[in-house]
Amino acid sequence: MHFTLLHQATSSTEALIVPIAQKTDMDAMLSLVAEKTGVPADLIKSDFKAAAKEVHTLYFTENKQSKRIFLLGLGEAPRTIDVLNALRSFVFKRKANLPANLGLSFLFKNAPENPAPWVEGCVNGLILGLYDIGLYKTDKKQEGNTDFHCEVLVDKAHQALATEAMQLGEAFAQTHSQVFDLVNAPANKKTPQVLADWAKQSGKQHGYKVEVFDEKRYTRWACTPSSP
Repeated sequence: MHFTLLHQATSSTEALIVPIAQKTDMDAMLSLVAEKTGVPADLIKSDFKAAAKEVHTLYFTENKQSKRIFLLGLGEAPRTIDVLNALRSFVFKRKANLPANLGLSFLFKNAPENPAPWVEGCVNGLILGLYDIGLYKTDKKQEGNTDFHCEVLVDKAHQALATEAMQLGEAFAQTHSQVFDLVNAPANKKTPQVLADWAKQSGKQHGYKVEVFDEKRYTRWACTPSSP
């Protein structure tokens, strides 16, 4: 999944994801959603309670194109991990039917005062929702599109914080995915040499020192008396 930080959606965006906590000013937020969709705010409010992982789908027309808005509940006081899990669940359950061009919007008065933790969690969750848990299966089913582009939409005032958070979310998701690969791999795919090579490559990529001990060196190290 590829990300771009913008201050308004482009015409290519086919669906908007709007993450919402229960402590949000729902009346102000839903009035903007109602304006966008033409659906009365009271009707939306009666159907959507912003519970964790709750999804409510609405539709609107823009530039003669039919589009969707997904209202995604985050619960009462979501932490970064809660935001991550909500987005991961959302994408995992819908990735076969999601359009290729998405928007993650914080422009409906749904953003907290500091949106950075939400941006980080959302980006991380969106990527992990696409993770192939059947990586090593021989009878894998085709799961649809996996090449998505997502516009992260934030107010200009939050650009610097959101940019850093977006990059952090991508980096964490990449690391999580690599760890998942190791955990999900069968024993014959993660021999000691494979794990050592993975650690050395990670060290080289991220700038930390990795020392690999072979059997002789480990035995010599283990038998060396420690200092009192």
